[in-house]
Amino acid sequence: MELIIIRGGGDLASGVAACLFRAGYKILITEQGSPASVRRKVSFSEAVYDGQTKVEEISARFAGSPEDIHAVFDRSEIPVIIDPDLEIVKHTPVEFLVDARMMKRKVEYDLGSVLTVIGLGPGFEVGVNCNLAIETNRGPSLGDVIYHGSPLKDTGIPGEIGDRSIERVLRAPSNGRMTHHKNIGDHVNSGELIAEVDGKKVTAPFDGVIRGLIHPDFIVIEGMKIGDVDPRNEVELCFTISDKAIKIGESVLKIVEEKKK
Repeated sequence: MELIIIRGGGDLASGVAACLFRAGYKILITEQGSPASVRRKVSFSEAVYDGQTKVEEISARFAGSPEDIHAVFDRSEIPVIIDPDLEIVKHTPVEFLVDARMMKRKVEYDLGSVLTVIGLGPGFEVGVNCNLAIETNRGPSLGDVIYHGSPLKDTGIPGEIGDRSIERVLRAPSNGRMTHHKNIGDHVNSGELIAEVDGKKVTAPFDGVIRGLIHPDFIVIEGMKIGDVDPRNEVELCFTISDKAIKIGESVLKIVEEKKK
């Protein structure tokens, strides 16, 4: 079975990886040296920091060499490599490439190769920088496979969870390293201290549970997303792949299986 590469190891990318892995496909995840995933407990990118991680029942492991990649496959795990420039496709047979980095801006791909490029969300246009795209905005078209044109533009507004949207997102108050005072899965009350960046406090915007916090080794930039508070206050949801990620993953699986017929 040929390889499927998923570019990015965040929560949406990991939902796609889980769907494909459960269907029996061979998956490789490429990441940057310091992943910026916020929902780290459902992100295979954590393997870059910790060497190994598990999302639900699926294990992923950091691979630092081609030999390591094969060893991880032999363990029935997902290898995660640092390869921001996608050098691996130059010397490894790959059938599908899923760009799940959610960069929300145009990226370039050579569509003249045998590789099928699947682009997730804004920044992709079928026939220009991907072969097929998938809608990632919440709403009636979430997960739709796009055969012509582009996914909807980024609204800049986080999807509503419970009765909260913009206010559930925690942002860095300054540049620097973040000190955690709480962990993912912890309950917090409105105004409670969650973290600090360069001595500046990040507090809970309302009562809830911490659904995501960026890794403390990542050097944050003022204004960037560094955390997420869930008003539903259900701890298990912090460790569960979201319905959105599963929906998108099922759409990628549909493309792969149709192409294989």
